[in-house]
Amino acid sequence: MIDLKKVKLKNQDIGIMQMYVNYCIRKIRFVVGNKTVVNLLYQNKSESVLRFSLSENNIQVFAIKHKTLWTSKANFKLYIMKTLTLLYFLFISMNTLSQTAPPKAPALEYVCELRVQLDPPLTVGKTPRGLRRIIPIIGGKVDGPNLKGTIFGGGADWQFIREDGVAELEAHYQFKTDDGVVIYIKNEALRVATPEVAAKIAKGEAVSANAYYFKGRPKFEAPEGKYFWMNNAVFICQGVKNPLDVSLFVWRVL
Repeated sequence: MIDLKKVKLKNQDIGIMQMYVNYCIRKIRFVVGNKTVVNLLYQNKSESVLRFSLSENNIQVFAIKHKTLWTSKANFKLYIMKTLTLLYFLFISMNTLSQTAPPKAPALEYVCELRVQLDPPLTVGKTPRGLRRIIPIIGGKVDGPNLKGTIFGGGADWQFIREDGVAELEAHYQFKTDDGVVIYIKNEALRVATPEVAAKIAKGEAVSANAYYFKGRPKFEAPEGKYFWMNNAVFICQGVKNPLDVSLFVWRVL
């Protein structure tokens, strides 16, 4: 707390501020945990007032002499305007410095290709979310530099086609690595295509991967051991719809 005195400092001034100190100690300090300190700024003082009003071991109330800087209200107003202007530009500069540049884009590490074999879709029909379809997964292969295996049958892609033609995919299945470890996959993806391209895909026709958007975010669950690292990484995939199956090319985000 700061008390600015434009007149001679009196003992009651110190007494009042000491009362404020006691109030802060008993009512506020136990909440915020900070020490209460009072600065008394004065133009004139009595040495005896300070000597006998403040205790010898006082560490909370300080009396400091000040000089008058403003000889008129106009000068005081000008000083306030200059101070506010300085604070404004200081705030702007600090805010600009705090806006750090975005970090470098993360690198990608190729993991594998998931070649997923499918049965014809089972059409549930139109639901509140769109056209619901279930596409059974009947097998497939996993092929990568350090990850190879066989995809089990029994999984499926639970997808629906939105009113705008976009397909939202959610596939659940599992595979066994060549060294005998079973790993579970959940892959959520989007396939965005024009009506013409979507019609060709639905008929099983060959379509260039550049003709549509097919991206996903697979999540792997692996037991402790050689492949446990897959639980603690983010993966992305690029999908390619082949006439008889789907290829998902998977990268790990570094």
